[in-house]
Amino acid sequence: MSFDEFRTLLAGLNGDTPLGNIVQIRTERDRSRLNKFTPAQRRIRSEWARFRAGKTAERGSPVNREKYDAAMKNFAAMFRALAGGDGNG
Repeated sequence: MSFDEFRTLLAGLNGDTPLGNIVQIRTERDRSRLNKFTPAQRRIRSEWARFRAGKTAERGSPVNREKYDAAMKNFAAMFRALAGGDGNG
């Protein structure tokens, strides 16, 4: 699964799910909504920005390709299982 395909799947989640809520916080671009974020929402967004910049405390460098590919395969399998798919499509 390509990263663009994965992003498309995540974009389909709504804020009624815990994962959908996190995705909404991380991808919000409306300045007026950003200004109304709670401290917890700001923390989530800041942690994501640090991760994207490759400057998290746990990692001194961005994720390596093998770990990324393995994680994407796991996400694809999870989404197929949630959708009731058999993985042949």
